[in-house]
Amino acid sequence: MTSWARFRAGFASPQRAFLNLNLLRDRYEAALAGLPRIEGPAIVLGSAPNPVRPAGVDESWFTITVNASQVTAADLGLGEPELTVLRDDIFTPGEHQDAVWKALAGRRTAHLVAVQASSDDRGVARGIAERNYHAGHVTELSRHTRGAIIAEMSGRYHVKISSGVSNGIFAMLLALKLGGRPVVMAGFSFGPGWHFAQSTTGHRGHIKADRATCEAVAARGLPVFAADPAFAEASGLPIWTGHG
Repeated sequence: MTSWARFRAGFASPQRAFLNLNLLRDRYEAALAGLPRIEGPAIVLGSAPNPVRPAGVDESWFTITVNASQVTAADLGLGEPELTVLRDDIFTPGEHQDAVWKALAGRRTAHLVAVQASSDDRGVARGIAERNYHAGHVTELSRHTRGAIIAEMSGRYHVKISSGVSNGIFAMLLALKLGGRPVVMAGFSFGPGWHFAQSTTGHRGHIKADRATCEAVAARGLPVFAADPAFAEASGLPIWTGHG
């Protein structure tokens, strides 16, 4: 047997495969180790127009916001979020990005999760400070860790950020991964428009993947609920009635 053949045989052996899987699992869990655990219910807030405050939700719930949906949290009386997820291109100049930073100026989150498209993207803490936004803690997650969370919680796999699920749907899956039970989604839709900047339009490029992921979560019987009937019908998620 040649050296190359022995190498391939060793790599493909059950023992080596087991070690590789354990190594990947350890790296995956290490990437998430700094994030807070959720012990109880969680609400994930999107930036769709006309958000509905779910029945029974108050400041005791763990609040997760996405991009500028912190405005939604304030308008619904939920206070400062415990966790905020920012899109990967948030520091790239653009109409939507500028509107997000304008809405977030002077605000604060307890913990910021920045999903990075490549390992070369750094300096998140400095970048948000320059834009007058503040976070108690900052965690940068790679697209691979993001994809692993999506795969584990939904059974669907999306590594690419631009053509995969939206950060709003990812935030819902992250809430499940961190222990949120139940997870209620408010301020979500598959239509255009933003609650934080109604004059700013934006293309939603993740609708197909988002809908399929929500349907997969519902099919698995995971405790995820939609706050309003329109999104429940569009996503396949059950409607939140105040208990689940």
